[in-house]
Amino acid sequence: MNALLYTPEMKMREAAEPARVLIVDDSVVVRRIISRALADDPRFIVCGAVSSAAQALGFLEQTPVDLILLDVEMAGESGLAVLPRLLAQDRSIRVVILSGMYREGSEAALRALAIGASDVVAKPRAGHFSTEFVDTLVERLLLLVPGDTRTGPTTPRTAAVKPRLLPLGGQVRAIGIGGSTGGIGAVMSVLAGLPARIGVPVFITQHLPPNFQALFASQIAKVAPLEVTCAEDRALVRPDTIYVATGEAHLTVERSADGQVRIAYSLEATAHAAFPSVDPMLGSLGKVYGQGACGILLSGMGRDGLAGATHLVGAGGWIMAQDEESSSVWGMPGSVAKAGLVSAVDKPAEIAALLCRHLPQ
Repeated sequence: MNALLYTPEMKMREAAEPARVLIVDDSVVVRRIISRALADDPRFIVCGAVSSAAQALGFLEQTPVDLILLDVEMAGESGLAVLPRLLAQDRSIRVVILSGMYREGSEAALRALAIGASDVVAKPRAGHFSTEFVDTLVERLLLLVPGDTRTGPTTPRTAAVKPRLLPLGGQVRAIGIGGSTGGIGAVMSVLAGLPARIGVPVFITQHLPPNFQALFASQIAKVAPLEVTCAEDRALVRPDTIYVATGEAHLTVERSADGQVRIAYSLEATAHAAFPSVDPMLGSLGKVYGQGACGILLSGMGRDGLAGATHLVGAGGWIMAQDEESSSVWGMPGSVAKAGLVSAVDKPAEIAALLCRHLPQ
């Protein structure tokens, strides 16, 4: 994902229950190589290795897994075509696309992430699987499966939760949007619903590897009527501008002595492995904009955004969250909804419509 470092979180995962892995690739050579590599690592259990999309769907009906390594270029139905149905069977599953065609950081790879893949790893040709590739793959898989979020048997879709809602806020002065797995499409939907002039800045933290962030910003520019830029440290914040976290640091804001608001990179520690993290962004918006701060939590695994939302609401701001039905993973929005921090829970397009009613006139 981001920097491939040996972190304390990875040490914790080593001691946790092994991650259950399904390999889906129509090359018997590739299946054998990856199976052997993971079988030698006690942090993984290879539950199965199948050669087609249909076999993968059938396997999941019988056996729960935590991770799927999914080839794109398969005979019959492609990996990208079957990806939504794999995720629908169990929304806790993390899917890593292995592709010899999708260059990491490419537009095609971003499309896979938009559908709900958690990562995209360039697959070498058969016969070129080096030790370095295997080590990199293992490190990236470890970043995706924290031991305390594994669910055991396949979890059925829960009944719709109706959280206690806080009152809607007043006029918005700044917007912070956070998302992760399945969040790219939701981000696009929210931004596409905004007018060309909103009078306030928008800040976005989306969990993506750093090499995807610039492309993500360029894709946003195709649907959003506002100016879009990758957030640069110390840049002066302007209205009608969307600032996208670069992945070099957490995206936060601060007010200088002369009253101007600027981007401020932060490397502060958070309670989870997400980097960049939504928590520091939302917390800083609450501190700088107070009652005018509005946070939006979209589809994503885990609880990133919960601590930041707590600070933002405590400062007088307000939060909206994507509903469970439209979320690929209702982890991040669900955590703030269940904590009683939200003023609205709805689909992305409806969130945009509600937001527009609270923009400066």
